[in-house]
Amino acid sequence: MRPGSYPDLDMLQIGAIGVPNTPNPTFSASRLTREEQRTQFTLWCLWSAPLLLSCDIAGMDEETRCLLCDDALIAIDQDPLVTAPEIQDCGDGVLIFRKALADGTTAIGLFNRSGEKRSCRLDENQRARDLRNGEVCDLCGDFPIAPHGVRIYRTTEASRKNAPDRNAFGNSPAYSEKNVQDTGS
Repeated sequence: MRPGSYPDLDMLQIGAIGVPNTPNPTFSASRLTREEQRTQFTLWCLWSAPLLLSCDIAGMDEETRCLLCDDALIAIDQDPLVTAPEIQDCGDGVLIFRKALADGTTAIGLFNRSGEKRSCRLDENQRARDLRNGEVCDLCGDFPIAPHGVRIYRTTEASRKNAPDRNAFGNSPAYSEKNVQDTGS
């Protein structure tokens, strides 16, 4: 992945979904639970995937609207660094996604692929904001994850190892706006 190149994870299955091969407006409830819908949206955002909807926007319920308009998650999806997350398999159906962001912070997603509640141990030695409730916490200890669920955090301080190369993303003198010539196309 790189800026200008994005993975296509296909349509989000969130809210009332359009029924294929039927005249609009025909919609049916998503087969995903609310927790699974949050998990899918978070996963798409961590991959910087296009957020394509097939849901009934006009008839959207408040919980679906809040999920799809979550500024903190959309900021991760739209982050200009466009890095793929590093994925750690912790066993027992638990995955940790770590995504470096352009401001030097890190998005950390804890995913439970199991149908049972699981716990994930973190020893990040950092503070982070829980993007579901806004609380700041230490990323150290055991974190419970609902079945097919997710917990998503954004570190509160930039890590030197995550800080982007200032020359890599249009911040070098050679690529400044004043040095880019208009080709007329």
